[in-house]
Amino acid sequence: MKIIAPKSLNVFANPILSSSKSESNRALIIQAISKNEIELNNISSSEDSKILIDALNNLNTVSTINCNHAGTTIRFLTAYLSTLNGQWILDGSERLQKRPIIYLVDALNKLGANIIYLEKNGFAPIKVQGTNLNNDFVEIDGNISSQFISALLLIAPSLKNGLNIKINGPIFSKSYINLTLKLMKEFGIQYKCSNNLIEIHPQEYLSGKYIIENDWSAASYWFSMAALSKESKICIKGLKKNSFQGDAILMEYYKDFGVHSHFNNSELIIEKKNNAVKKQIKIDLKDNPDIAQTIAVTSVGLGIECHLKGLDTLKLKESNRLEALRIEFEKLGIKTEVDHESIIIEGNQTLKFQHEIATYNDHRMAMAFAPLSLRTKHLKIKNPEVVKKSYPEFWMDLSEAGFAIEE
Repeated sequence: MKIIAPKSLNVFANPILSSSKSESNRALIIQAISKNEIELNNISSSEDSKILIDALNNLNTVSTINCNHAGTTIRFLTAYLSTLNGQWILDGSERLQKRPIIYLVDALNKLGANIIYLEKNGFAPIKVQGTNLNNDFVEIDGNISSQFISALLLIAPSLKNGLNIKINGPIFSKSYINLTLKLMKEFGIQYKCSNNLIEIHPQEYLSGKYIIENDWSAASYWFSMAALSKESKICIKGLKKNSFQGDAILMEYYKDFGVHSHFNNSELIIEKKNNAVKKQIKIDLKDNPDIAQTIAVTSVGLGIECHLKGLDTLKLKESNRLEALRIEFEKLGIKTEVDHESIIIEGNQTLKFQHEIATYNDHRMAMAFAPLSLRTKHLKIKNPEVVKKSYPEFWMDLSEAGFAIEE
Protein backbone atom coordinates (compact mmCIF):
# COMPACT_ATOMS: atom_id res chain seq x y z
CA MET A 1 0.00 0.00 0.00
CA LYS A 2 1.15 3.54 -0.76
CA ILE A 3 0.23 6.43 1.51
CA ILE A 4 0.27 9.66 -0.50
CA ALA A 5 0.41 13.06 1.19
CA PRO A 6 1.18 16.23 -0.77
CA LYS A 7 3.72 18.46 0.98
CA SER A 8 2.14 21.48 -0.70
CA LEU A 9 -1.01 22.30 -2.64
CA ASN A 10 1.25 23.68 -5.36
CA VAL A 11 2.69 21.32 -7.96
CA PHE A 12 5.90 22.19 -9.80
CA ALA A 13 7.36 19.21 -11.62
CA ASN A 14 9.33 17.92 -14.58
CA PRO A 15 8.16 14.30 -14.85
CA ILE A 16 9.75 11.97 -17.39
CA LEU A 17 6.81 10.00 -18.73
CA SER A 18 6.94 6.43 -19.89
CA SER A 19 6.88 6.02 -23.63
CA SER A 20 3.58 4.95 -25.13
CA LYS A 21 2.89 1.24 -24.79
CA SER A 22 0.19 1.63 -27.44
CA GLU A 23 2.73 2.91 -29.98
CA SER A 24 5.41 0.52 -28.76
CA ASN A 25 3.33 -2.64 -29.08
CA ARG A 26 2.08 -1.73 -32.55
CA ALA A 27 5.58 -0.83 -33.70
CA LEU A 28 6.99 -4.08 -32.28
CA ILE A 29 4.52 -6.14 -34.33
CA ILE A 30 5.35 -4.11 -37.44
CA GLN A 31 9.06 -4.72 -36.78
CA ALA A 32 8.43 -8.46 -36.35
CA ILE A 33 6.44 -8.72 -39.59
CA SER A 34 8.78 -6.60 -41.70
CA LYS A 35 11.35 -8.30 -43.90
CA ASN A 36 13.31 -5.06 -43.83
CA GLU A 37 15.30 -3.57 -40.97
CA ILE A 38 13.32 -1.36 -38.61
CA GLU A 39 15.03 0.43 -35.73
CA LEU A 40 12.81 1.40 -32.80
CA ASN A 41 13.93 3.83 -30.12
CA ASN A 42 12.37 4.77 -26.77
CA ILE A 43 10.38 1.53 -26.51
CA SER A 44 8.07 1.43 -23.51
CA SER A 45 9.39 -0.06 -20.27
CA SER A 46 5.85 -1.09 -19.31
CA GLU A 47 5.13 -4.65 -18.27
CA ASP A 48 2.87 -5.11 -21.30
CA SER A 49 5.63 -4.19 -23.73
CA LYS A 50 8.21 -6.29 -21.89
CA ILE A 51 5.94 -9.33 -22.18
CA LEU A 52 5.49 -8.73 -25.91
CA ILE A 53 9.23 -8.26 -26.50
CA ASP A 54 10.03 -11.43 -24.60
CA ALA A 55 7.42 -13.38 -26.57
CA LEU A 56 8.66 -12.13 -29.95
CA ASN A 57 12.28 -12.89 -29.03
CA ASN A 58 11.51 -16.47 -27.97
CA LEU A 59 8.91 -17.72 -30.44
CA ASN A 60 11.09 -20.59 -31.59
CA THR A 61 11.85 -21.86 -28.09
CA VAL A 62 8.55 -21.66 -26.22
CA SER A 63 5.15 -23.14 -26.95
CA THR A 64 3.19 -21.41 -24.17
CA ILE A 65 3.14 -17.63 -23.78
CA ASN A 66 1.80 -16.13 -20.57
CA CYS A 67 0.50 -12.65 -21.36
CA ASN A 68 -0.40 -11.95 -17.71
CA HIS A 69 -2.80 -8.94 -17.70
CA ALA A 70 -1.74 -7.64 -21.13
CA GLY A 71 -4.81 -7.49 -23.36
CA THR A 72 -3.04 -5.74 -26.23
CA THR A 73 -0.27 -8.33 -26.17
CA ILE A 74 -2.50 -11.40 -26.39
CA ARG A 75 -4.64 -9.84 -29.13
CA PHE A 76 -1.74 -8.71 -31.29
CA LEU A 77 0.05 -12.05 -30.82
CA THR A 78 -3.07 -14.04 -31.69
CA ALA A 79 -3.25 -12.34 -35.08
CA TYR A 80 0.49 -12.35 -35.74
CA LEU A 81 1.08 -16.00 -34.76
CA SER A 82 -1.82 -17.15 -36.91
CA THR A 83 0.27 -16.15 -39.96
CA LEU A 84 3.44 -18.07 -38.95
CA ASN A 85 4.50 -21.70 -39.12
CA GLY A 86 4.23 -23.18 -35.65
CA GLN A 87 1.91 -23.83 -32.76
CA TRP A 88 1.51 -21.76 -29.61
CA ILE A 89 -0.70 -21.61 -26.54
CA LEU A 90 -1.63 -18.11 -25.38
CA ASP A 91 -2.78 -17.66 -21.80
CA GLY A 92 -2.87 -14.99 -19.12
CA SER A 93 -4.04 -13.92 -15.69
CA GLU A 94 -7.45 -14.72 -14.22
CA ARG A 95 -8.70 -11.29 -15.29
CA LEU A 96 -7.36 -11.70 -18.83
CA GLN A 97 -9.16 -15.05 -19.06
CA LYS A 98 -12.41 -13.15 -18.40
CA ARG A 99 -11.85 -10.67 -21.23
CA PRO A 100 -13.46 -12.03 -24.41
CA ILE A 101 -11.28 -12.73 -27.42
CA ILE A 102 -13.99 -14.48 -29.44
CA TYR A 103 -14.56 -11.58 -31.85
CA LEU A 104 -10.93 -11.59 -32.98
CA VAL A 105 -10.69 -15.39 -33.09
CA ASP A 106 -13.88 -15.63 -35.17
CA ALA A 107 -12.54 -13.04 -37.61
CA LEU A 108 -9.18 -14.79 -37.97
CA ASN A 109 -10.74 -18.23 -38.37
CA LYS A 110 -12.96 -16.86 -41.14
CA LEU A 111 -9.78 -15.71 -42.87
CA GLY A 112 -8.45 -19.27 -42.68
CA ALA A 113 -6.73 -19.35 -39.29
CA ASN A 114 -6.71 -22.40 -37.02
CA ILE A 115 -7.39 -21.19 -33.48
CA ILE A 116 -9.19 -23.22 -30.81
CA TYR A 117 -10.21 -22.61 -27.21
CA LEU A 118 -8.62 -24.84 -24.60
CA GLU A 119 -11.09 -24.19 -21.77
CA LYS A 120 -14.01 -21.77 -21.99
CA ASN A 121 -15.41 -20.93 -25.42
CA GLY A 122 -14.57 -17.34 -26.39
CA PHE A 123 -11.79 -16.83 -23.85
CA ALA A 124 -8.11 -17.59 -23.26
CA PRO A 125 -6.30 -19.91 -23.06
CA ILE A 126 -6.26 -20.52 -26.80
CA LYS A 127 -4.13 -22.63 -29.13
CA VAL A 128 -2.92 -20.97 -32.32
CA GLN A 129 -1.81 -23.20 -35.18
CA GLY A 130 -0.08 -21.00 -37.74
CA THR A 131 -1.23 -21.34 -41.32
CA ASN A 132 -1.79 -19.37 -44.53
CA LEU A 133 -4.65 -16.89 -44.35
CA ASN A 134 -5.97 -16.84 -47.90
CA ASN A 135 -9.35 -15.14 -47.52
CA ASP A 136 -9.29 -11.38 -47.98
CA PHE A 137 -12.53 -10.11 -46.44
CA VAL A 138 -13.83 -10.03 -42.89
CA GLU A 139 -16.52 -8.19 -40.95
CA ILE A 140 -16.17 -7.18 -37.31
CA ASP A 141 -18.21 -5.04 -34.92
CA GLY A 142 -16.70 -1.69 -34.03
CA ASN A 143 -18.17 -1.36 -30.53
CA ILE A 144 -16.27 -4.18 -28.78
CA SER A 145 -12.54 -3.43 -28.78
CA SER A 146 -10.47 -1.42 -31.23
CA GLN A 147 -7.57 -3.74 -30.43
CA PHE A 148 -9.26 -6.53 -32.40
CA ILE A 149 -9.38 -4.28 -35.44
CA SER A 150 -5.80 -3.07 -34.93
CA ALA A 151 -4.59 -6.68 -34.64
CA LEU A 152 -6.14 -7.46 -38.04
CA LEU A 153 -4.82 -4.26 -39.61
CA LEU A 154 -1.23 -4.92 -38.53
CA ILE A 155 -1.06 -8.32 -40.27
CA ALA A 156 -3.08 -7.24 -43.33
CA PRO A 157 -0.15 -6.16 -45.57
CA SER A 158 1.61 -9.50 -45.02
CA LEU A 159 -1.36 -11.61 -46.14
CA LYS A 160 -1.19 -13.22 -49.58
CA ASN A 161 -4.34 -11.46 -50.81
CA GLY A 162 -4.28 -8.47 -48.49
CA LEU A 163 -7.35 -7.70 -46.43
CA ASN A 164 -10.60 -5.77 -46.59
CA ILE A 165 -12.11 -5.11 -43.16
CA LYS A 166 -15.72 -4.00 -42.87
CA ILE A 167 -16.46 -2.46 -39.47
CA ASN A 168 -20.11 -2.80 -38.50
CA GLY A 169 -22.00 -0.30 -36.38
CA PRO A 170 -20.50 2.55 -34.36
CA ILE A 171 -16.73 2.52 -33.85
CA PHE A 172 -15.41 2.93 -30.30
CA SER A 173 -11.84 3.98 -29.48
CA LYS A 174 -11.45 5.10 -33.09
CA SER A 175 -8.38 7.12 -32.16
CA TYR A 176 -6.51 3.86 -31.51
CA ILE A 177 -7.44 2.51 -34.95
CA ASN A 178 -6.17 5.77 -36.43
CA LEU A 179 -2.96 5.37 -34.41
CA THR A 180 -2.46 1.92 -35.94
CA LEU A 181 -3.03 3.17 -39.48
CA LYS A 182 -0.72 6.18 -39.03
CA LEU A 183 2.08 3.96 -37.72
CA MET A 184 1.61 1.57 -40.63
CA LYS A 185 1.82 4.52 -43.01
CA GLU A 186 5.09 5.58 -41.33
CA PHE A 187 6.55 2.32 -42.63
CA GLY A 188 5.21 2.65 -46.16
CA ILE A 189 1.82 0.94 -46.00
CA GLN A 190 -0.88 2.31 -48.27
CA TYR A 191 -4.57 1.86 -47.44
CA LYS A 192 -8.03 3.13 -48.34
CA CYS A 193 -10.83 3.97 -45.90
CA SER A 194 -14.44 4.63 -46.90
CA ASN A 195 -17.83 3.90 -45.33
CA ASN A 196 -16.37 1.82 -42.49
CA LEU A 197 -14.39 -0.29 -44.99
CA ILE A 198 -10.61 -0.41 -44.76
CA GLU A 199 -8.78 -1.86 -47.78
CA ILE A 200 -5.14 -2.95 -47.62
CA HIS A 201 -3.46 -4.74 -50.52
CA PRO A 202 -0.42 -7.05 -50.12
CA GLN A 203 2.75 -5.02 -49.55
CA GLU A 204 5.86 -4.88 -47.39
CA TYR A 205 6.64 -2.76 -44.37
CA LEU A 206 9.62 -0.62 -45.36
CA SER A 207 12.81 -0.15 -43.39
CA GLY A 208 13.27 2.88 -41.22
CA LYS A 209 13.91 4.39 -37.81
CA TYR A 210 11.16 5.49 -35.45
CA ILE A 211 11.20 7.14 -32.02
CA ILE A 212 8.27 6.06 -29.88
CA GLU A 213 6.46 9.07 -28.45
CA ASN A 214 5.89 9.33 -24.71
CA ASP A 215 2.46 8.44 -23.42
CA TRP A 216 -0.34 11.00 -23.48
CA SER A 217 -2.47 8.73 -21.28
CA ALA A 218 0.26 9.01 -18.64
CA ALA A 219 0.19 12.79 -19.08
CA SER A 220 -3.48 12.77 -18.04
CA TYR A 221 -2.53 12.26 -14.38
CA TRP A 222 -0.40 15.39 -14.49
CA PHE A 223 -3.23 17.38 -16.06
CA SER A 224 -5.36 16.18 -13.14
CA MET A 225 -2.70 17.24 -10.61
CA ALA A 226 -2.58 20.68 -12.18
CA ALA A 227 -6.36 20.98 -12.02
CA LEU A 228 -6.54 19.90 -8.36
CA SER A 229 -3.62 22.07 -7.25
CA LYS A 230 -3.70 25.63 -6.00
CA GLU A 231 -0.95 26.63 -8.40
CA SER A 232 1.12 24.55 -10.80
CA LYS A 233 3.64 24.45 -13.58
CA ILE A 234 4.41 21.02 -14.99
CA CYS A 235 6.92 20.64 -17.83
CA ILE A 236 6.93 17.44 -19.87
CA LYS A 237 9.29 16.47 -22.68
CA GLY A 238 8.83 13.69 -25.22
CA LEU A 239 5.30 14.52 -26.39
CA LYS A 240 4.44 15.75 -29.87
CA LYS A 241 2.24 18.69 -30.77
CA ASN A 242 0.90 16.74 -33.75
CA SER A 243 0.64 13.43 -31.94
CA PHE A 244 -0.71 10.19 -33.41
CA GLN A 245 -2.22 9.50 -29.97
CA GLY A 246 -5.87 10.47 -29.53
CA ASP A 247 -5.43 11.26 -25.83
CA ALA A 248 -3.67 14.48 -26.81
CA ILE A 249 -7.25 15.86 -26.70
CA LEU A 250 -6.49 16.33 -22.99
CA MET A 251 -5.22 19.80 -23.82
CA GLU A 252 -8.75 20.79 -24.84
CA TYR A 253 -10.70 18.92 -22.17
CA TYR A 254 -8.72 20.34 -19.26
CA LYS A 255 -9.38 23.94 -20.23
CA ASP A 256 -12.76 23.37 -18.52
CA PHE A 257 -10.86 22.54 -15.32
CA GLY A 258 -8.88 25.79 -15.31
CA VAL A 259 -5.75 24.24 -16.83
CA HIS A 260 -3.83 25.92 -19.64
CA SER A 261 -1.34 23.93 -21.69
CA HIS A 262 0.91 24.79 -24.59
CA PHE A 263 4.10 23.69 -26.30
CA ASN A 264 7.30 25.65 -25.87
CA ASN A 265 9.50 24.19 -28.60
CA SER A 266 9.40 20.45 -27.81
CA GLU A 267 8.25 20.81 -24.19
CA LEU A 268 4.62 20.64 -23.03
CA ILE A 269 3.87 23.20 -20.32
CA ILE A 270 0.83 22.53 -18.11
CA GLU A 271 -0.26 25.35 -15.78
CA LYS A 272 -3.09 26.09 -13.38
CA LYS A 273 -3.91 29.61 -14.48
CA ASN A 274 -6.95 30.32 -12.36
CA ASN A 275 -9.64 28.71 -10.25
CA ALA A 276 -12.40 29.44 -12.74
CA VAL A 277 -13.81 26.08 -13.76
CA LYS A 278 -17.03 25.04 -15.40
CA LYS A 279 -19.82 23.99 -13.06
CA GLN A 280 -20.78 21.13 -15.34
CA ILE A 281 -19.00 19.12 -18.00
CA LYS A 282 -20.41 16.69 -20.53
CA ILE A 283 -17.99 14.68 -22.66
CA ASP A 284 -18.43 11.78 -25.07
CA LEU A 285 -15.30 9.67 -24.58
CA LYS A 286 -16.15 7.06 -27.18
CA ASP A 287 -12.80 7.68 -28.89
CA ASN A 288 -10.78 8.20 -25.69
CA PRO A 289 -12.09 5.87 -22.95
CA ASP A 290 -8.69 5.44 -21.27
CA ILE A 291 -8.84 8.94 -19.78
CA ALA A 292 -12.34 8.51 -18.32
CA GLN A 293 -11.15 7.58 -14.83
CA THR A 294 -8.79 10.57 -14.68
CA ILE A 295 -11.48 13.03 -15.76
CA ALA A 296 -14.02 11.54 -13.36
CA VAL A 297 -11.62 11.84 -10.39
CA THR A 298 -10.69 15.42 -11.35
CA SER A 299 -14.38 16.32 -11.43
CA VAL A 300 -14.93 14.80 -7.98
CA GLY A 301 -11.97 16.70 -6.57
CA LEU A 302 -13.26 20.00 -7.91
CA GLY A 303 -16.93 19.35 -7.08
CA ILE A 304 -17.94 19.62 -10.73
CA GLU A 305 -21.07 17.94 -12.06
CA CYS A 306 -19.75 15.45 -14.60
CA HIS A 307 -21.49 13.47 -17.35
CA LEU A 308 -19.23 11.05 -19.24
CA LYS A 309 -20.61 8.74 -21.91
CA GLY A 310 -19.35 6.50 -24.71
CA LEU A 311 -17.75 4.17 -22.17
CA ASP A 312 -19.16 0.84 -23.34
CA THR A 313 -15.73 -0.81 -23.48
CA LEU A 314 -14.69 0.05 -19.91
CA LYS A 315 -16.38 -3.02 -18.43
CA LEU A 316 -13.99 -5.20 -20.47
CA LYS A 317 -10.73 -3.55 -19.41
CA GLU A 318 -8.31 -4.60 -16.64
CA SER A 319 -11.26 -4.09 -14.31
CA ASN A 320 -14.89 -3.21 -14.84
CA ARG A 321 -13.85 0.41 -14.66
CA LEU A 322 -17.29 1.99 -14.37
CA GLU A 323 -18.24 -0.29 -11.49
CA ALA A 324 -14.84 0.21 -9.84
CA LEU A 325 -15.29 4.00 -10.00
CA ARG A 326 -18.79 3.75 -8.52
CA ILE A 327 -17.60 1.64 -5.58
CA GLU A 328 -14.58 3.81 -4.74
CA PHE A 329 -16.49 7.07 -5.11
CA GLU A 330 -19.20 5.72 -2.82
CA LYS A 331 -16.56 5.00 -0.16
CA LEU A 332 -15.45 8.61 -0.51
CA GLY A 333 -19.02 9.79 0.05
CA ILE A 334 -19.62 10.63 -3.62
CA LYS A 335 -22.88 9.51 -5.21
CA THR A 336 -22.79 8.49 -8.86
CA GLU A 337 -25.09 6.96 -11.44
CA VAL A 338 -23.53 4.30 -13.64
CA ASP A 339 -24.96 2.28 -16.49
CA HIS A 340 -23.37 0.17 -19.25
CA GLU A 341 -21.86 3.16 -21.05
CA SER A 342 -21.86 6.24 -18.85
CA ILE A 343 -21.21 7.76 -15.44
CA ILE A 344 -22.94 10.78 -13.92
CA ILE A 345 -21.41 12.49 -10.89
CA GLU A 346 -23.36 15.11 -8.95
CA GLY A 347 -21.62 18.39 -8.24
CA ASN A 348 -20.68 19.98 -4.91
CA GLN A 349 -20.48 16.76 -2.93
CA THR A 350 -18.34 16.55 0.20
CA LEU A 351 -15.36 14.21 0.10
CA LYS A 352 -14.60 11.90 2.99
CA PHE A 353 -10.98 12.00 4.05
CA GLN A 354 -8.30 9.35 4.60
CA HIS A 355 -9.81 6.56 2.55
CA GLU A 356 -8.12 3.48 1.11
CA ILE A 357 -8.52 3.18 -2.67
CA ALA A 358 -8.77 -0.32 -4.11
CA THR A 359 -7.17 -0.68 -7.54
CA TYR A 360 -8.75 -3.92 -8.84
CA ASN A 361 -5.44 -4.93 -10.52
CA ASP A 362 -5.96 -1.88 -12.74
CA HIS A 363 -3.07 0.51 -13.31
CA ARG A 364 -5.35 3.39 -14.26
CA MET A 365 -7.33 3.15 -11.01
CA ALA A 366 -4.14 3.72 -8.99
CA MET A 367 -2.84 6.62 -11.07
CA ALA A 368 -6.20 8.33 -11.63
CA PHE A 369 -6.92 8.51 -7.90
CA ALA A 370 -3.43 9.57 -6.74
CA PRO A 371 -3.92 13.30 -7.61
CA LEU A 372 -7.03 13.35 -5.39
CA SER A 373 -4.66 13.44 -2.41
CA LEU A 374 -4.36 17.18 -3.13
CA ARG A 375 -7.97 17.48 -1.94
CA THR A 376 -8.11 14.78 0.75
CA LYS A 377 -4.78 15.70 2.44
CA HIS A 378 -3.63 12.13 2.15
CA LEU A 379 -4.77 8.97 0.44
CA LYS A 380 -3.97 5.27 0.66
CA ILE A 381 -3.60 3.29 -2.57
CA LYS A 382 -3.79 -0.49 -2.36
CA ASN A 383 -1.64 -2.71 -4.62
CA PRO A 384 0.33 0.28 -5.96
CA GLU A 385 2.60 -1.99 -8.02
CA VAL A 386 -0.12 -2.21 -10.70
CA VAL A 387 1.29 0.96 -12.27
CA LYS A 388 4.11 -1.12 -13.79
CA LYS A 389 1.66 -2.19 -16.48
CA SER A 390 2.01 1.17 -18.24
CA TYR A 391 3.95 3.76 -16.15
CA PRO A 392 6.49 2.00 -13.89
CA GLU A 393 8.12 5.28 -12.78
CA PHE A 394 4.86 6.90 -11.63
CA TRP A 395 5.49 6.81 -7.88
CA MET A 396 9.06 8.05 -8.34
CA ASP A 397 7.86 10.95 -10.47
CA LEU A 398 5.18 11.77 -7.90
CA SER A 399 7.77 11.77 -5.12
CA GLU A 400 10.06 14.09 -7.07
CA ALA A 401 7.07 16.41 -7.60
CA GLY A 402 6.83 16.98 -3.85
CA PHE A 403 4.44 14.27 -2.67
CA ALA A 404 5.36 12.34 0.47
CA ILE A 405 4.95 8.65 -0.32
CA GLU A 406 5.23 5.97 2.31
CA GLU A 407 4.81 2.21 2.14
